[in-house]
Amino acid sequence: MKKFSKEERSWIMYDWANSAFATIMLAAVFPVFFVGMAGGEGTPGSMWWARGIAIARLVLGIAAPVIGAIIAYKGYKMRLFVSFISIGILFHLFLAFQATWQMLLVGYIFTSIFWSASNIIYDSYLPDVTTKDRMDRVSAWGFAMGYIGGSTIPFLISIILIMFGEQFPVPIDNTWPCAFPL
Repeated sequence: MKKFSKEERSWIMYDWANSAFATIMLAAVFPVFFVGMAGGEGTPGSMWWARGIAIARLVLGIAAPVIGAIIAYKGYKMRLFVSFISIGILFHLFLAFQATWQMLLVGYIFTSIFWSASNIIYDSYLPDVTTKDRMDRVSAWGFAMGYIGGSTIPFLISIILIMFGEQFPVPIDNTWPCAFPL
């Protein structure tokens, strides 16, 4: 079978890198951190986390068809992709400077919306980077690399930071965002 082209490899590796965010911020680390900061399991913190997810998904559900229509026009796909990624990164950085669970929730909602919106566009690039007969192979490799990217090095680093946080110069606990005042 023919090797992957540069564009195909780029598409696959983006999935690898992108999945670290999904694992850490959406599934395994940040939700536990947030709920702990907002009062613990079975408290209003859990309820607010669920509401934050619902708000982000509702906004995205309304925006997704509009995004799809806009990227159908030639020349807008890359601009929108870069814009959504950039805004998502800015909101992600915003999270590092928040000391209250309410502001963490606001930052998470916006981060989640823009991350998901950029994924809509990322997925739409598959027909642009490969041929129809190779699409299944490239997509499968992207999916596989995404699982590897989300479950290995970034996740393990997060677990190490959580387990041994007191030994780092900036303590990693529910008060660590306060160490970086604006």
